[in-house]
Amino acid sequence: MTAALALLDELRRRGAIVRARGDRLVVDAPKGAVPRELQQTLAAHKAELLALVATSAVTAKPAPFDPDAGKLVAFKLVNTAIGDVWVVTDDDTLADHPEILRSDLPVFCFDELERLRGKTVEELRAIAMVKVTFPTGRLLQ
Repeated sequence: MTAALALLDELRRRGAIVRARGDRLVVDAPKGAVPRELQQTLAAHKAELLALVATSAVTAKPAPFDPDAGKLVAFKLVNTAIGDVWVVTDDDTLADHPEILRSDLPVFCFDELERLRGKTVEELRAIAMVKVTFPTGRLLQ
């Protein structure tokens, strides 16, 4: 793997979106995700990064989950009755993907979904509000 590819991979792991705008390299990342030393490394490899980003659709979007894992670890449900939510396999997923917690959306583990069956929309909204406040909290009943 070249240094530029390794840099792009690191940026994606940090939740960054990298794209070329003319001769500029644009990096949209969560606050604090790209420390000064990484910025300096990006500047040193700017030409190679620009060439990669300009020619590859893969580098245009972040890869929040390991595509080589071979299993689904999380997915985002949008426009549900209670809004957007994340569904993850387990607590380890949250440890491996902190960008899920930074999204400020309710997070449910797969094993919690069965407990939501039969709840009213009002009950689901209340649960979602608690999950936003305590994203790693588990449903007890």
